[in-house]
Amino acid sequence: MEQLSDEDKEIKDKPADEDALAIPVGPMTRSRTKRLNETIGGLLMKSWKQEEFLG
Repeated sequence: MEQLSDEDKEIKDKPADEDALAIPVGPMTRSRTKRLNETIGGLLMKSWKQEEFLG
């Protein structure tokens, strides 16, 4: 199993930002893209950890 980096641990422990998952009204800026990627990554990490715990 691969070890989590410090950045991955921070993303995993941070709750999902509901605003980051909302569809933006304006253009998709770099900061919005980064925040969306971090949120999705955090949700995936959380999902994988729950799957490992349950399975």
